[in-house]
Amino acid sequence: HSFKAGIDIQHVADTRTSSPQQIYTFPTVASYLAARSGANPFGYNTFQQYFGEPGIDFSSNLYGMFVQDDWRLSDSLKVLYGLRYDLYDVPAPDANAPFETSRDFVVDKNNLAPRLGVVWTVGSDRRTVVRANSGVMYDQALLASYEQALINNGTNARASASFQPATPGAPAFPGVLSAGAGAQPNTLTTVSRDFDVAYNWQNNLQLERQLNNTFAASVGVSYSRGYNLPVISNINAINPIGRLADGRPIYSTAVNASTRLDPRYNVINQIESLGESTYKNITAQLTGRNIHGIQFDFAYTLGKAEDNAPITSVLSVTGDAGRTNPESLDFDKGPNVLDQRHTFAGSIVARPSIDGGNAFTRGLVNGTIVGVAMQFANGIPIGLRANPGEINNDGVNSDRPAGISRNSLRLPARYNVDLRLSRQVAIGGPRKVEVIAEVKN
Repeated sequence: HSFKAGIDIQHVADTRTSSPQQIYTFPTVASYLAARSGANPFGYNTFQQYFGEPGIDFSSNLYGMFVQDDWRLSDSLKVLYGLRYDLYDVPAPDANAPFETSRDFVVDKNNLAPRLGVVWTVGSDRRTVVRANSGVMYDQALLASYEQALINNGTNARASASFQPATPGAPAFPGVLSAGAGAQPNTLTTVSRDFDVAYNWQNNLQLERQLNNTFAASVGVSYSRGYNLPVISNINAINPIGRLADGRPIYSTAVNASTRLDPRYNVINQIESLGESTYKNITAQLTGRNIHGIQFDFAYTLGKAEDNAPITSVLSVTGDAGRTNPESLDFDKGPNVLDQRHTFAGSIVARPSIDGGNAFTRGLVNGTIVGVAMQFANGIPIGLRANPGEINNDGVNSDRPAGISRNSLRLPARYNVDLRLSRQVAIGGPRKVEVIAEVKN
């Protein structure tokens, strides 16, 4: 047995400073020029303005505890099992916030994560190994969720306002909202009281075979399932006045008790833990060692990743377009923004050596190391967006045209080959100089 236990404690503090800003978004260059000339000052898609205090401070504590045991049942079988518990204390809310869920952020306390792994050496020649593992992994709470909820909590301390041209109070380009009564926020961000930390159930199975003293091959499969993925939903728009061709609801631009859940605001973006994801792949790998001074490692992966949680860049660096149907989360089910179906990765390291030839040739070749790194992959998905970006007045300025599925296009394939040459040159005694040349495409 090899027993381990541990405790992790992290303190995360953040201070953000930003200046007031106004953002106009136009559908075309022509519409911008028309607004600039005064011919059509309402030709924009959306207008956003942020105002109030430029700074914000918040902090969070992260606690983790685990126990783990490696148990070698025999000289050919080993089992690893363990349990981890994570607790993420969230930043303190504003108890005076006008919207109820912004006054109290709930801490998710049931984050128990079991793990199990097995390694089995098969056969008397001990050249075949089977590895299998399964376990639950919890994500950290996205502090950007609480940051946005503190900044856009519905008060004038730090406010956000967004308008379409038809929204009452929308400014004419290049106008901005004035301070005081004209600077009332109409956009609010909050975190659902049912919010749970996202977690992932990971499963892997691999068979590796040493073919001889030089070559080894392996094949492996993986399956992962994600739960409680964060999604931003506009919960304020109610009572649709129509439907798009694909069934998405169309809401009124008027803001009153019959069109908004809370008529104090136009948009209430609530961060909810509703999303799910799947990822599955199969990987084949071939390695070679000590082949006349050459070693290599080649791997090909066929994979597929999809989810129904289009997380925006507000919460994630790799942002998606955002949820486009407030009535149905599965309407946005599609390829993940990092979905790569085909990937090949390879590396070659060679130390050439020659015995014949003249002294100059031997001195030039012997002792030189050549390295090659390769990665070939098909393009990642991107989505097609409507023009204008808001077509159903749900507060999301990145809608897809009717009938177009999420992330239905792909960027071009990517091919990378990097070459590296290195050599050590003696300059007397134990001293050496290493010369390196590297070329990338």
